[in-house]
Amino acid sequence: MGENTAPPQVRFYQNGYEVRRCGSGNIAVAAYLENTFGPSSSVLIKASSESITLNMHGSGLYGYSAQTLPQYPLRQASFWRNVLSCKCVHGAYAGGPRDYVVLEVEDEQSLCALKPSLKLLKQYSGRALIASAKAGGDCNYVLRYFAPQYGNNEDRATGSANIQLLRYWFNRGLHGKLKARQLSEGGGAFYGQFLKNGAQLWGRARIESAPDVRKYRAV
Repeated sequence: MGENTAPPQVRFYQNGYEVRRCGSGNIAVAAYLENTFGPSSSVLIKASSESITLNMHGSGLYGYSAQTLPQYPLRQASFWRNVLSCKCVHGAYAGGPRDYVVLEVEDEQSLCALKPSLKLLKQYSGRALIASAKAGGDCNYVLRYFAPQYGNNEDRATGSANIQLLRYWFNRGLHGKLKARQLSEGGGAFYGQFLKNGAQLWGRARIESAPDVRKYRAV
């Protein structure tokens, strides 16, 4: 930033693990950059897995654009039923064996009551579990996110999961701008849209405390 024209390098960590894709982190970085360096419509950053354009929409609304991972038909359905311990309506793999599995349950009530076997998930799969259901009211879908293999039994607000869900629910018939709500304790709300060249996601962020990086300079 400032005199340096190279994109800022960003890496994310949680519970001692580096996070390859951190959508909520991207939104937080957008809020931090605006708070530290002043308003800007967009900023390009270099994350560990890709270059990402952050967007500042004003009024505390921040977002980013990213490519979705390719999605494939669900395999080993009996294993995933055992992980869920409830009925799985539909599902898909997103990306490779260390990326994601999306499992759709019947309704919001089923998702709230969900108690997946984190032991099975951690022992036999490298995929983080995105559990989701269609929702009513002011939301289009709801979700929960589990990744015990990477030190995160359940996440509160997972932007990267929503990037994959925008593609999943588009394929399931939900088009246009969507609103999602994460049902974990303290979970957040997200807004997004799946497009041919990727997905756009945005949400609100608040800076609680931050060091003044303007006191430091590169050496």
